[in-house]
Amino acid sequence: MSPTPPTGEAPQPRSGRRGTGGRWRVYAGRTALWTVIVIVGANGTVRLAEPWLPSPEPAQAQPQDAQEEGSNFPEDAAGSFAASFAEVYLQPTAEDEGEEVGATLADFVPEDSVRQYLLPEAVTGSGVRIVQVQANDDQNALVTVSALVNGEPMHLEVPVHANTSGTALVVSGPPALLPAPAQATLPEPTNQDTDGQARDAMEPVVSGFLAAYAETPEHLSRYVEPGARVAALPTGTFAFISLDDLDVPPGSADEPRSARATVTWQVAEGADTDTLVQRYDLTMVESSGAWYVRDIQGAVPTRS
Repeated sequence: MSPTPPTGEAPQPRSGRRGTGGRWRVYAGRTALWTVIVIVGANGTVRLAEPWLPSPEPAQAQPQDAQEEGSNFPEDAAGSFAASFAEVYLQPTAEDEGEEVGATLADFVPEDSVRQYLLPEAVTGSGVRIVQVQANDDQNALVTVSALVNGEPMHLEVPVHANTSGTALVVSGPPALLPAPAQATLPEPTNQDTDGQARDAMEPVVSGFLAAYAETPEHLSRYVEPGARVAALPTGTFAFISLDDLDVPPGSADEPRSARATVTWQVAEGADTDTLVQRYDLTMVESSGAWYVRDIQGAVPTRS
């Protein structure tokens, strides 16, 4: 082959080595391959170790009470049922009345178990009242009633069972007599500051209101806040004698004020000595410089 004849021009230099433009693709491919190998190896190691790794703790199951609010036990019906049973259970059971009482108890207790529910003749009770119904589940509850048993206040706890639909009830076992709650000792009353200026302004209004409240209901509108409704005492129940005390705690002039009134009533048809002292909490409001009664209710003593 003949050599290329000279043209008189210098040969152009090469821009680089042959193959350099594609070598970065080789390096990138190798890097990706090694990344996949490392990931697969790590996953395999974790899977091999799983039998010896601690298992994740299962989710805690919610308590039954948290899953279901309340129960489906028919509390109102069971309370009335247990009270009716207690009235029969605590009535006198003389020998000549045993059969009749037994027949009545049979309406409440399991069949052929009446004799288990007969009290001795010396144990009697009256004044049955429902205290509470404590449901154990959808079909069973313990109903507590109060009564005077042989003249003493006591509680009677009656187990009651309901069928699945809650439409039938039965006393599921003998009831138990328990003492009534003990009498509590009251703490000393708390002495509160009194707004003397507000009290002096309210006193004639409260006195007039109480007189109308007991004797002349047609005059109530003079003392009651416009738009408020206050029902008067039944006519002839009391006659107003005096406002013995009026306590008005400090408060804001722009807000309703509370006032505690100590009142002496006379029984309208009784003798002069037939008097009754009672305390009331009144809500007072001021409008255009005049005081009005918005509401009246029984007073709850303030104690420490």
